[in-house]
Amino acid sequence: MSRQSEMPDDWIQRARDGDMAALDMLVRCYQDRIYQLCYWFMKDAAEADDMAQETFMRAFKAMARFRGDAALSTWLYRIGVNTCKNRLNALTYRIRKYFTHSLDAGDAPDLSATGNPASELIDKERHILLHRAIAQLPTDKKQMIILRDIQGLAYDEIARIADIKIGTVKSRLARARQALYLILRDDW
Repeated sequence: MSRQSEMPDDWIQRARDGDMAALDMLVRCYQDRIYQLCYWFMKDAAEADDMAQETFMRAFKAMARFRGDAALSTWLYRIGVNTCKNRLNALTYRIRKYFTHSLDAGDAPDLSATGNPASELIDKERHILLHRAIAQLPTDKKQMIILRDIQGLAYDEIARIADIKIGTVKSRLARARQALYLILRDDW
């Protein structure tokens, strides 16, 4: 996955000042990354879209308070992670997920572009297995897998997003990968 560059500092300041063109640029610059982050947490395209929109709404409301201590993307990821975690912890969401308990394979984004139908089918099946396995992880382990292995963030950026030390990120990630391995070992 190619990494998009950060939004220029002068545009960040304009966004802080409430400039609508700058806020629009912020969404265009980060919408795909924030949506993908939310999708990995929510495992549902509509929910991920809602959570991405909620992330940007919260960011817009708090933009004037963005101090620039971390990269704008780190700040947005933290808002996105917290937004998804809040939704997952909500009682109404748990009840609805209990009654609609399924992962619709058709909602999963197509990550393969090989042109080989057999290879694409295997990739899609593995993608579904991976989604299901990640869904079984506790939220803290899920967060580490998504931020490092799915989104490709650096350890220091994850530490800032999760508000923990880099050593804690590494140990949590190791435990998360072990838990994911135990879930996937028979199916992969």
